[in-house]
Amino acid sequence: MRRSLRLSVGIPAFNEETNIGRLLKALLAQELPSWLALEQIAVVASGCTDRTEDVVRAFEERDARVELVVEPERRGQTSAINLLMRLLKGDVAVFMCADTLPSRRALQELAKPLRSRPDVGAVVGQAVPLNDADTFWGFLAHLQYRWMYRPELLAVDFESMSAIRRELLRPVPEAVMVPELYIDALVRRQGYRVVHAPRAVVYTMAPTNIRDYMRQKTRDTFHIMHLAHFTGVRVRRRSINGMLALLVNGVKEASIRRAWWLACALGLWAFCHLKAVLDMALGREAHYRLWEVVENSKAIWKAFNDSGRPSSS
Repeated sequence: MRRSLRLSVGIPAFNEETNIGRLLKALLAQELPSWLALEQIAVVASGCTDRTEDVVRAFEERDARVELVVEPERRGQTSAINLLMRLLKGDVAVFMCADTLPSRRALQELAKPLRSRPDVGAVVGQAVPLNDADTFWGFLAHLQYRWMYRPELLAVDFESMSAIRRELLRPVPEAVMVPELYIDALVRRQGYRVVHAPRAVVYTMAPTNIRDYMRQKTRDTFHIMHLAHFTGVRVRRRSINGMLALLVNGVKEASIRRAWWLACALGLWAFCHLKAVLDMALGREAHYRLWEVVENSKAIWKAFNDSGRPSSS
């Protein structure tokens, strides 16, 4: 008989007053089957200077499942994830970003493979960007999000919402800047599979201007290089084959206008990669340890109507 599962959700947050309340409301309103219980939602507020703590505290007072933990000083995502690992009590730990919004059945879809398949150690949801695909930045967002779920490139990803068997978790070394990829390697090294749950949808917003896009892309590239250098963990998305797969996907989708967009994207990717290589060579690690905020991702709630669904649906 398939056993019941208890879920604990962990959310690292920095200055998320515009979205954290909507996220907590969406989680508490999840449609769950009888075999699945949402027992805990822990939010680590790291060095927040806005009303994030007040918003979470209000939910904490109304629902015993919500727990606020305050880090007075912002110490980076790895610090917050390690703290969440110590706090979460369920059979399954779900990690997600504070600037995303899950669909109503996201948690049950995320948990299904862990209940039915004992060889699965982690499940990755489906991040859906709300950016307009008919714009340059929207084209890039949708292209990249489809690419990252190719079976050979799939990896634990907090923006996509990821569920991991709690007994597989171990503290992430403080030097690691991208904890989800370290956890992905950890799960696989213990002999478990990482699988995709495409119906576990979580909505997000990708950058909509060149400054935010290049900042985010350079940061991600640097983090992956740093991970490989200090831990030996290699990320398949940044391999030659992985990048070729992204290019092939883009060519298949490109109209005349989008072919021009793809050419521009290649230039941006090359610049971001070279900047990350230079910063790595110059030892600019401190610049990347604390993630810079991408402001437009904080306005995801503007794309939703009062029912909690995307306004375009």
